[in-house]
Amino acid sequence: MTAWFAAKRGMIGPVLLLTGAAQAALLEVGEGYAYTQLEQALAQAVDGDTVRLMDSGPHIGAFQIGQTALVLEASPTAAPVLAAEPGSSEPILTLTGNNITVRGMTLHCDSQQGDGIRVLTAGPAVSLSQNTLSHCGYGIHLMALAAEGRSAVVHDNLLEHNRDDIRLHNVTGVWVHHNQARSVSGSGIAIGIDSQHNLIEANRVSGSGLEADKRHGIQISGQHNRVVNNQVHDTTWGISLLQGKHNQILANRVWDNLHENFYLSDGSDYNALEGNIESFRTAFPGYAIGILLYASSGNNIRNHTSVGARQALVLDIKQGPSQHNRVVDSLFVTDTLESTAVVVKDSASHNQVHHSVFHGFAQWQQAEEAWQGLNLYQEDPQLLAPQSGDYHLSEDSWALFAGEAGGHLGALGPTASPSPGDCPGRRSAPTPP
Repeated sequence: MTAWFAAKRGMIGPVLLLTGAAQAALLEVGEGYAYTQLEQALAQAVDGDTVRLMDSGPHIGAFQIGQTALVLEASPTAAPVLAAEPGSSEPILTLTGNNITVRGMTLHCDSQQGDGIRVLTAGPAVSLSQNTLSHCGYGIHLMALAAEGRSAVVHDNLLEHNRDDIRLHNVTGVWVHHNQARSVSGSGIAIGIDSQHNLIEANRVSGSGLEADKRHGIQISGQHNRVVNNQVHDTTWGISLLQGKHNQILANRVWDNLHENFYLSDGSDYNALEGNIESFRTAFPGYAIGILLYASSGNNIRNHTSVGARQALVLDIKQGPSQHNRVVDSLFVTDTLESTAVVVKDSASHNQVHHSVFHGFAQWQQAEEAWQGLNLYQEDPQLLAPQSGDYHLSEDSWALFAGEAGGHLGALGPTASPSPGDCPGRRSAPTPP
C-alpha cells in the first residue's frame, strides 16, 4: 500500500512517498513552501528524491546535482527560470550523479558564457527534456559519458540565442531526439571527435542563413553515429562531417543551407548517406552546392534526392584527395542557370556515379580528373510536385525501376509503391548519354 505523509529532515519538512522498503521525498520549492531556495532543496535531497519548483523564481546561481536518480522538475502550473549570475562563466546546472532527470526548466545564461546544462558522469540514463536554454555558451554540453546501454536521452528541448546548442564531447550511447536548435552561430548539434554510437534523430536545426554567422547545422566528427530523419535548414553548412568516419546519415531533409547542404571534409571516410532529400529554393543567394566532398574517401551515397542545386556533386582536394566514393540510385534535378551536374577537381580520382539522373543542368560536368559514370540519365524523372516540396516520383515515371537492383532512383518512390506490372503506361528508362 502506498501512503503520503509528512516527515522532517533537519529543520525543513519534505513530503515522503513510501512504497515497501523504499522511500523517496518530494521537496517543493517556492514562496510558501518548505523550501524557498533551490540551493536548500538540493542540499537536503538524497538519492531518489524529486525536487519540484512551484513558481517561476528566478533561481540565480550555479547548481550541482550529484545524487543518483534525482528528479528536478517544474510544477505543472509553474514555468521556473534558472539564471546565471551576471558575468558568470559557470554552468547553471552541473550533473555528476547517475540517472538524473531534468525537465520543464527555462535556463538563461549571461552573454553566451558558460553552459546551460553540463553533464559529467559515467553513469547511465540521464534524461533532459522539455527545457528551454538560451544565451549560453553550450546550451547542453554532454561530456565523458559512456554507459552500458543508453547513457543519456536529450529530447523535446528548445535551444536559441546560444553560441552552440547541443554538444556531445567524448560520449557514447546518447539519444538526441525531437529538439529544436535555432541559434544562429556555432553548431546546432555537434558530435565530437571521440564520440561514437550516438543516435541523432528527428531534430529540427536552423540558423539565420547569413554568411557572417558561420553555423553548422549538424556536425559529426565522431565514428559509428546515426543521424536519422532530421530537418536542417538556413545554416551555413547543413549536415557536415569533419573527420567523421563510419557514420550513417539517413533519411534527413536538408534545405537552403548557404554553402552546402551536405559537406564532408578533412578525412571523413567510409560514411553511408542514404535516402536523404536536399533542396534549394529558386534564386537562392548562396553557393547552392548539394554535396561537397573535400579530402574524403570511401563514402557511399545512395538514393539521394537533390532539387535546385547550382552544383549537384563536387569532389575536391583539400590536404588530400577524394577517392573511391560511390553515388548510386540518386536523383539530381535543377532549373538553375549556370548549373553544373558533376565537378571533379584535381586528385579526386576513382570515384563512381551510376544508375542516377542529372536533369536540367546547364553543364554536364567540369572535370579535371576522370570519374566513372554508368547508367546516367538526363531525362526528367517526373517528380510529383517539386514546386510544393513533394519529391515523390509520379506513378508513370521511368525512374521507378531504373535503380541498380531495379528499385527507384532518389529518396522517395511513388506515394504508393507499385510493382512494374501496376504501371502499364510507365516509360522505360531512357538511353544514358
